[in-house]
Amino acid sequence: MHIDSGSTTCSGITMERGISDYNLEEATTRKKMIELSKEVYIVANSTKFGKDVKIAITPLDNVNAIITDANIDPSYPPQFRSIRTKLIIAD
Repeated sequence: MHIDSGSTTCSGITMERGISDYNLEEATTRKKMIELSKEVYIVANSTKFGKDVKIAITPLDNVNAIITDANIDPSYPPQFRSIRTKLIIAD
């Protein structure tokens, strides 16, 4: 199986550990989807940033873009300029 473009969500996003989740089954499914996808997009509201929860899914290097809302802490956008993952802020 191969996925051209996959999108999912998560419970936590940190610059150090990447994408994480609370639920083992959901994290396992998301991890497999990311492994099979040519492009990976994470859709998560701004409250997920800075949360490092139980189960690591993937580092940010494996994510093409994160789509979030405009309430994101202003310290995050500059951090994304120096890495491969794009940060897309929806209005």
